[in-house]
Amino acid sequence: MGVRDAPQCSFLEATHGPLFLAYYPPSSLSSPRGGILYVHPLAEEMNKSRRMVSLQARKLAALGYGVLTVDLYGCGDSSSDFSEASLECWVNDLVLAHAWLQVKLGQGQDIGLWGLRLGGLLALNLVPRLPAPPSFVLLWQPVLKGEGALTEFLRIAVAGEMMNSGSGVTVKELRAKFADGQSVEIAGYEVAPELADSLDKLKMADMELPQSKYYWIEVARDATKPLSFASRKQLDAWSASGINVDSRVVQGEPFWKTVEITDCPALIEATTGMLASGS
Repeated sequence: MGVRDAPQCSFLEATHGPLFLAYYPPSSLSSPRGGILYVHPLAEEMNKSRRMVSLQARKLAALGYGVLTVDLYGCGDSSSDFSEASLECWVNDLVLAHAWLQVKLGQGQDIGLWGLRLGGLLALNLVPRLPAPPSFVLLWQPVLKGEGALTEFLRIAVAGEMMNSGSGVTVKELRAKFADGQSVEIAGYEVAPELADSLDKLKMADMELPQSKYYWIEVARDATKPLSFASRKQLDAWSASGINVDSRVVQGEPFWKTVEITDCPALIEATTGMLASGS
């Protein structure tokens, strides 16, 4: 990444401490298209995805979008530890980041949302808290339930315990700790019971969304496969309520969880094409 397309990094003062921002300004060679606020996924998936997000943000900036990424409270380079994170704090962080981006772009400029994995669910959850509906919502491999994302994360602790001590611990036992008010450490991240409870209650099916443009892209090793059954069911429900979604599957590896940092060129190409054409 050269100097010309490097992000402008800064910190934004929030209620609980500074948040790390990386802003990709729109190219002066393109007509302004508004802004995009990116919402990152859970824990280590955020770090695994940084390169892909940076590559995509640069492409979108070249189209004329001002793209803002923010490390939420307790995550990445923002203040505090993950153990102190909460869903309500994250939503407040995103509201603040959205306001920062609106000032940066100027009043009247439209802002879209872009979320990866749990970040997609958080982006949808953010919509009612915004002063105006987003111009679009872009969902990369979104999870439909916070409970599912948390369970997948807990399985990392189960696997780690088996490798380290040979003794077994189950997801059910770890969830029992949450129920007893205890935190659970997973791959260096300490998850508080309050955060676990909030994530378990977060469901896409419960959200009432405004009319807007919605883009849904999933990654699979075989791009000829349809969206997952659960995704198709959710999109059918949205369609019945009058919400239409441009959805597709692209070929690639699940870069948010691969051992080595992995690119997915087809995802970048598809996303750039969809937002360039608005379809």
